[in-house]
Amino acid sequence: IKVALMMMWLTAGRVGDALKLKEKSVKCNGTNLDVTFEDGKGVVLSKGKCSVHTLVPECWRPLLVTHLAKLQPEQLLVPASEGITLQQRGAACNTALQRVDKQVTTRSIRRGALQAMAMGSDEIPPANLETLMAYAGHLRPTTTKRYLDWGRLFGDAARFQRGAAASLLHR
Repeated sequence: IKVALMMMWLTAGRVGDALKLKEKSVKCNGTNLDVTFEDGKGVVLSKGKCSVHTLVPECWRPLLVTHLAKLQPEQLLVPASEGITLQQRGAACNTALQRVDKQVTTRSIRRGALQAMAMGSDEIPPANLETLMAYAGHLRPTTTKRYLDWGRLFGDAARFQRGAAASLLHR
């Protein structure tokens, strides 16, 4: 589950899309990460495969590289047990998050990642609206602004949500 959450944060991907990723879809070269989504809601909305190019924090790289090395190209990053649906696997991700913080869901990870991109950091400038739309898979600026609660993006609740989402991935 940790790898699925990591993929969600790094790509601002949906939980269902992250759970459908296969080993062959993720290429890690140093701190560069290329992820190709071939299945899921994001692929349907973008009308085809969707590639995301991002960076892996150095502290996460060993976990990701070790995990990928254990898998065959067609294997899912997060193995599915016999008879367990995608919805049940997504619910397991939510349960894992809520063991740490009852207010955090998988949507918090995706939304927090997009909000962090919008805010930028000391090292990385804020992403523009077009970049945020591309990562979110939204076709209209109004959808992205509504999703990110644009007017309150810089408020205390948004800071809390971004911080909580980021801290969960470091555990």
